Amino acid sequence: MPIAKEVMVENVKTFHPQDKVSKVAKTFAEYGISGAPVVDDENKVVGVITEHDLIRLGEEHPKLLTPIESHLPLSLGLSIKDHDPEKMAEALSDIKEKKVEEAMTENVRTLPPDAGLGKIARVMKKREINRVPIVDEDNKLLGLVARADVVKGFWEKEEE
Repeated sequence: MPIAKEVMVENVKTFHPQDKVSKVAKTFAEYGISGAPVVDDENKVVGVITEHDLIRLGEEHPKLLTPIESHLPLSLGLSIKDHDPEKMAEALSDIKEKKVEEAMTENVRTLPPDAGLGKIARVMKKREINRVPIVDEDNKLLGLVARADVVKGFWEKEEE
């Protein structure tokens, strides 16, 4: 069975905790990605930032919600057109200035480069995550395994 280092993507896009959320959004759009590891100055994984994290920032911003809406998830169909355009502009400006560390998911599950695809798939399923950073013994980022990499790894193994 293939292992992480055989299927992982190396040289992945990463962010620093002090980067602005606007940089994340631009990078996601430019490269067609939905998440990336957050690393410190020593390239150690300290979190992950995803589209979900960015959406949550919008859901939780007080200028975007009325008192009733603040108790409902954005996914219930709340409409942006119902909001005051001036408040929307202020809120988006506030959100763009936030730091990655304010939005990222911490306590990220990482795995070593010799982790098997079965282990990676189980971690993804159990933690309900789409990607797993692959790190060395010092927690330094080596690469990333996404769901598509796992599927591809299983598929290619079956064809051999």
